Amino acid sequence: MHRILTADRMIGDNKTAYAISSSLANYLLTRADKAELLRFGQAGARHGWKQALKKHYQIDSVEQLQRSWQQWVTTSNSVTKLARR
Repeated sequence: MHRILTADRMIGDNKTAYAISSSLANYLLTRADKAELLRFGQAGARHGWKQALKKHYQIDSVEQLQRSWQQWVTTSNSVTKLARR
């Protein structure tokens, strides 16, 4: 998760990174709107991801984000929602 958040860019053929990034964005969009996601991204790049997670999503760490995202991914409800998009 740290590598995804801190990457300057993704290599075009890194399908795993793209899949994780897409899923993570979808997860964060279930917690807030697109404008908040953009503010989070800007804040993370400027001030660090831990501070941005706390401010924009009330998540204490990247590790906590990973745990909550993984739990969301494993629920059938979130998988069904993603499949419909």
